[in-house]
Amino acid sequence: MTKGVIHHRRQLFIQAMIEVNTVAEMVRAYKSAYPVCKKDETARISAYRLLQDNTIVQAIDKLKREKEEAIKKAKLKEIERVAREQVASELQLDATLSQIALGIRRRNKKIVVFNPDTKKHQTVTVEVEPDETAVIGAANLLYKRKGSFAEKKIRHELGDSFIEAMKKVHQLKKQQPPADGTGVH
Repeated sequence: MTKGVIHHRRQLFIQAMIEVNTVAEMVRAYKSAYPVCKKDETARISAYRLLQDNTIVQAIDKLKREKEEAIKKAKLKEIERVAREQVASELQLDATLSQIALGIRRRNKKIVVFNPDTKKHQTVTVEVEPDETAVIGAANLLYKRKGSFAEKKIRHELGDSFIEAMKKVHQLKKQQPPADGTGVH
């Protein structure tokens, strides 16, 4: 045999030994690198002989460490990817706050109602619009996020027009019947 073939077979053995935990797996690793070997006992003895070579053992250990590091990096990347997907972006936060401030974003609320047909109380889920406190709170948070929040109360000759306008919008929405015809606001 030539030196290149011997080197190639040893590399195959080293690669196969990365996953080895038992003697039977070691025998399979040897037979995969040296397919001319048919007997398990011969493969076991030859594998132990190869494992006496310090360069082979160091190569196996190095590949195992590299594999463990690659697995750790892959797990860390996956954790980071999942975390990025679960954290709202600034744009998403601004959009949500804007929807609340404008009274567009609705939330589901469970209420108990009496059903005259069954003469029992039952729980139903209804969509409710943000109340005045939520609208004002969202508007204040948007002001803070955009850097236009003033520590001192600034008075305008017409009053706080934005808050007043939001209150009027909220009052107008309360006076309009809901679009679904349920009669529940």
